[in-house]
Amino acid sequence: MLLETFVFTQLAALIDAAFEDYQLFHYRDKLGREIDFIVENEDGHIAGIEVKASTSISKDSFKHLRWFKENLAKDKSFIGIILYTGAYPLSFGGNFWGLQINALWLL
Repeated sequence: MLLETFVFTQLAALIDAAFEDYQLFHYRDKLGREIDFIVENEDGHIAGIEVKASTSISKDSFKHLRWFKENLAKDKSFIGIILYTGAYPLSFGGNFWGLQINALWLL
Protein backbone atom coordinates (compact mmCIF):
# COMPACT_ATOMS: atom_id res chain seq x y z
CA MET A 1 0.00 0.00 0.00
CA LEU A 2 2.87 2.39 0.75
CA LEU A 3 4.37 1.90 -2.71
CA GLU A 4 0.99 2.45 -4.37
CA THR A 5 0.50 5.65 -2.38
CA PHE A 6 3.91 6.87 -3.55
CA VAL A 7 3.02 6.11 -7.18
CA PHE A 8 -0.35 7.86 -6.79
CA THR A 9 1.30 11.06 -5.53
CA GLN A 10 3.81 10.99 -8.40
CA LEU A 11 1.12 10.38 -11.04
CA ALA A 12 -1.14 13.05 -9.56
CA ALA A 13 1.72 15.57 -9.65
CA LEU A 14 2.58 14.69 -13.27
CA ILE A 15 -1.06 14.99 -14.32
CA ASP A 16 -1.43 18.32 -12.54
CA ALA A 17 1.64 19.72 -14.30
CA ALA A 18 0.72 18.37 -17.75
CA PHE A 19 -0.44 20.61 -20.58
CA GLU A 20 -2.99 18.00 -21.73
CA ASP A 21 -6.09 17.03 -19.79
CA TYR A 22 -5.71 13.66 -18.04
CA GLN A 23 -8.06 11.72 -15.79
CA LEU A 24 -6.83 9.33 -13.09
CA PHE A 25 -8.99 6.41 -11.94
CA HIS A 26 -8.83 3.17 -9.97
CA TYR A 27 -10.58 0.10 -11.39
CA ARG A 28 -12.14 -2.75 -9.45
CA ASP A 29 -15.11 -4.89 -10.40
CA LYS A 30 -17.36 -7.32 -8.53
CA LEU A 31 -15.26 -10.28 -9.71
CA GLY A 32 -12.18 -8.86 -7.98
CA ARG A 33 -10.35 -7.67 -11.09
CA GLU A 34 -8.38 -4.64 -10.01
CA ILE A 35 -6.03 -2.17 -11.66
CA ASP A 36 -4.24 0.29 -9.42
CA PHE A 37 -4.36 3.23 -11.84
CA ILE A 38 -6.12 4.00 -15.10
CA VAL A 39 -4.87 7.16 -16.80
CA GLU A 40 -6.81 8.51 -19.77
CA ASN A 41 -5.93 11.54 -21.84
CA GLU A 42 -8.29 13.90 -23.64
CA ASP A 43 -7.91 11.87 -26.87
CA GLY A 44 -9.09 8.67 -25.16
CA HIS A 45 -5.69 6.97 -24.99
CA ILE A 46 -5.49 4.80 -21.87
CA ALA A 47 -2.65 3.54 -19.69
CA GLY A 48 -3.38 0.86 -17.13
CA ILE A 49 -0.78 0.81 -14.37
CA GLU A 50 -0.23 -1.87 -11.74
CA VAL A 51 2.27 -1.49 -8.91
CA LYS A 52 4.13 -4.57 -7.63
CA ALA A 53 6.57 -4.60 -4.73
CA SER A 54 8.44 -7.45 -6.36
CA THR A 55 11.74 -7.82 -8.18
CA SER A 56 10.19 -10.11 -10.79
CA ILE A 57 7.00 -10.23 -12.83
CA SER A 58 5.56 -12.71 -15.31
CA LYS A 59 3.04 -12.77 -18.13
CA ASP A 60 0.39 -13.78 -15.57
CA SER A 61 1.02 -10.50 -13.70
CA PHE A 62 -0.81 -8.75 -16.58
CA LYS A 63 -4.05 -10.77 -16.46
CA HIS A 64 -6.24 -7.91 -15.24
CA LEU A 65 -4.60 -5.43 -17.61
CA ARG A 66 -5.14 -7.82 -20.54
CA TRP A 67 -8.78 -8.35 -19.55
CA PHE A 68 -9.33 -4.58 -19.34
CA LYS A 69 -7.77 -4.03 -22.78
CA GLU A 70 -9.78 -6.82 -24.41
CA ASN A 71 -13.13 -5.98 -22.80
CA LEU A 72 -13.32 -2.33 -21.79
CA ALA A 73 -10.69 -0.56 -23.90
CA LYS A 74 -11.00 -2.66 -27.05
CA ASP A 75 -11.69 0.33 -29.31
CA LYS A 76 -9.07 2.59 -27.74
CA SER A 77 -5.32 2.88 -27.68
CA PHE A 78 -4.14 1.04 -24.54
CA ILE A 79 -0.79 0.40 -22.89
CA GLY A 80 -0.43 -1.87 -19.87
CA ILE A 81 2.37 -1.14 -17.44
CA ILE A 82 3.53 -2.89 -14.31
CA LEU A 83 5.81 -0.77 -12.18
CA TYR A 84 8.01 -3.13 -10.18
CA THR A 85 11.18 -3.09 -8.09
CA GLY A 86 13.24 -5.08 -10.59
CA ALA A 87 16.35 -3.91 -12.38
CA TYR A 88 15.33 -3.95 -16.06
CA PRO A 89 12.52 -2.82 -18.36
CA LEU A 90 10.71 -5.82 -19.83
CA SER A 91 8.48 -6.19 -22.87
CA PHE A 92 5.62 -8.69 -22.69
CA GLY A 93 4.33 -7.97 -26.21
CA GLY A 94 1.04 -6.42 -27.23
CA ASN A 95 1.96 -3.06 -25.66
CA PHE A 96 2.46 -4.54 -22.18
CA TRP A 97 5.55 -3.47 -20.27
CA GLY A 98 7.28 -4.07 -16.98
CA LEU A 99 9.10 -0.92 -15.91
CA GLN A 100 11.25 -0.20 -12.92
CA ILE A 101 9.52 1.93 -10.30
CA ASN A 102 12.14 4.65 -10.83
CA ALA A 103 10.76 5.13 -14.38
CA LEU A 104 8.35 7.60 -12.74
CA TRP A 105 11.23 10.05 -12.43
CA LEU A 106 11.89 9.83 -16.16
CA LEU A 107 8.40 10.97 -17.20
